[in-house]
Amino acid sequence: MVQTASPEIVHPPDLADLPGSIWALASDPATGDLWFPVLGETAPPFHSLAPRIYRYSPASGKLDFWELPVEPYTGSVLDMALDGQGKVWLAWGYNIVRFDTSNLSATVYPLDENIQYPRAGASDSGHPVTALSVDSTGKVWFTRHDDAAILELDPTPGAVREHAVPAYFAAPLVAHMEIDAQGRLWLPGAVPLASDRADQLGEFDTTTGVFTLHDVPVLALTIDKGNQIWLTGGSEGGLQKLDLTAGQASLVVDVPLGGPLEDCLAADPNTGNLWLSSFGEGKIGTYRPSSGEITWYSLPIVEYDIRMYAWSVPYGTDLPSTIKVRTEVNAMAVDIDGNLWFAHGHTIGMIPAP
Repeated sequence: MVQTASPEIVHPPDLADLPGSIWALASDPATGDLWFPVLGETAPPFHSLAPRIYRYSPASGKLDFWELPVEPYTGSVLDMALDGQGKVWLAWGYNIVRFDTSNLSATVYPLDENIQYPRAGASDSGHPVTALSVDSTGKVWFTRHDDAAILELDPTPGAVREHAVPAYFAAPLVAHMEIDAQGRLWLPGAVPLASDRADQLGEFDTTTGVFTLHDVPVLALTIDKGNQIWLTGGSEGGLQKLDLTAGQASLVVDVPLGGPLEDCLAADPNTGNLWLSSFGEGKIGTYRPSSGEITWYSLPIVEYDIRMYAWSVPYGTDLPSTIKVRTEVNAMAVDIDGNLWFAHGHTIGMIPAP
């Protein structure tokens, strides 16, 4: 396949060839700074670096990083959130990590010291954090892999409270959650207990503790500035909108997108426009709800060192030195100016606000 990247896409030099994959991005609405974690896994010989959190200033082009006091984790940092008080929260393996941007210090909450296993609805094989969100009071809500509970962390004492629910959460199906203006958590990819369904929509009211499982197929969701919930992953594919009148969730609009979607979806905090990625099409699109128009941006074809994939082929197989693969978007964030930042592999790119 021959595909030329859209000329609008920018790759700042300092954000190319970072020392590890990026699976989470967040933009500070106060400063415009971009925050992201890097696990420190590198190409062969796969030497390990200390886990880091990075800050990139689009205004100055300056890139800084700080090493975090956590053990290297072989999985992915699946989610992160900013709390509006200058703190970055990370779902880092079996811990939750808080990084205070005011004094550049990190606090680690080792969850296995607070939660006892096994119990009904959960295995005892390890439970990395899959998704988290911070509410207006500063409490952190999160889920853990294969766990039938939504958990609540009060950062001040470091106490964890469990809320048992009739569904469990399997990474990477629940790799993000959102909290709306009413304090309701929305979780894509919830798996009902005693069921093989793996893509339903979970709703948890943090005030009442009531959990509702909606029979709405969903892989990703976002909430726009008007508290409207948008999702991908329906039976017909595409971008869809939920109507929550009287607490009922029903699909009210379906926007075909021409290809299967990855689980990347983000809303512009100012305009309400949506950004979405389509791995099947090798593109990123921006959708304007006011007009119903979609603008597509073609992503580049990326060349990788074949040694990254050599373990998956029989020994002695004749291999080229490099392979070319379609860009896979791992994370998205929209900044205060409406620019989209997206991570793919060890690189972060940007599409200016349309």
